[in-house]
Amino acid sequence: MISTRKTKKERNKQLVANLPSGVSVSPRHLGNKVTGYRLRLGSRFTGGEVQRLTLPDLDTVRKKIEEEKNKRKKLGAAGSLLTPSQYAEALDAHQRALALGLSLTELVNLGIKYYRPTEKNKTWDEITKELLAEKKHVDKLAERSLRAYRFAFDKFGQQFGKRLVQTISAVEIEKFVTMQSKNKTTRSNWYRDLRVVFRYCAHPSRQYVVADPISQIILPKRENIGEVVVFSPAQIEACLRVAIRPEWAKFLPFVVISFFSPVRVAELLKLRWSDVYFETTKISIGKDKAKTRGHRLITIREPLLTWLESYRNCDKTRKICPFTDRLITPLYSEMAVAAGVEAWPKNVMRHTAISYLMAELNDENRVALEAGNSPQIIHQYYRNPMAELSKKEYFSLASRKIYGEGIFRYKRKNS
Repeated sequence: MISTRKTKKERNKQLVANLPSGVSVSPRHLGNKVTGYRLRLGSRFTGGEVQRLTLPDLDTVRKKIEEEKNKRKKLGAAGSLLTPSQYAEALDAHQRALALGLSLTELVNLGIKYYRPTEKNKTWDEITKELLAEKKHVDKLAERSLRAYRFAFDKFGQQFGKRLVQTISAVEIEKFVTMQSKNKTTRSNWYRDLRVVFRYCAHPSRQYVVADPISQIILPKRENIGEVVVFSPAQIEACLRVAIRPEWAKFLPFVVISFFSPVRVAELLKLRWSDVYFETTKISIGKDKAKTRGHRLITIREPLLTWLESYRNCDKTRKICPFTDRLITPLYSEMAVAAGVEAWPKNVMRHTAISYLMAELNDENRVALEAGNSPQIIHQYYRNPMAELSKKEYFSLASRKIYGEGIFRYKRKNS
């Protein structure tokens, strides 16, 4: 049997047409006789407390509803009182707007301007997991770079991991980065890594966020690369005499390439002998190995060519340096002691190679192409007076000078 009982909503529509949201009407009975009508003005309609009225007839009910509607229309924003939950929400929004230096009206206007209906709501942890997978499998990013990104994303995720990315503000990001370090370069690196995520989110194909919040932050200028220390030819020769000892055999290619070519340590550790082209006298730094993600060629000049000559026919699949970066630092210390060098400044081998190359070519653009730096950096840091005066001695440090004429015959096992 189908029920013919009308719902409360249907009865209301039958009594009064076009009832506003939050308003209901019901008849008041005395026995079988209707003695009046109950009018309920709910919080949806009043914006505050619920009002209950008893009126004699439907005409009075309709007039009362129209009066209340017109009253709120004339009063405008003051016509609707906030509920306790709405007041708490408005207070929270006001405090967050103050942190940005905005009023609530400005905040609402910005929200309306940039609002994009979307169901693409994801948390920081979800986004970074997706991004790292793309970097690994699509971009083929090196494991070392992935580790650096993973560290930064996880550290930030400890505080914001469960937050939707579009709710993370520039003020919160700036506060987090400032807490990590006072060093300008370190803070700049933090912004660089976090910006990778927000730019990924702001891409038109995703639109997890409307815009990159880091673009609202005044970024710290990076500090300079520090003092550029260059070894003299005598110091280099002392290091080479240590490197030719039998116990340093595996370390020798690393030493000579580092002293006589502008290659970075991280790049050199990835190179194989197949990247060394003896026929064209070039070392190829592929984009998968280069720090700047751009392929470049380094010319093998004298004296490096004489040092690498005995490796011409070695196994091309083998790494030039069969050890990790963690093993490099203690070897630096051992070489400094064995060679009688007082200290081993940071990146001294690369700085030495670039400075002497700049002294020889006197062209920052050509040097920049091989070194993977900008011409401005080369011009600013690598014009060294000592390198200018002693460049002839540097370029005469061929293997025969260290070993003696006809002595250099380095034997390798399983080559």
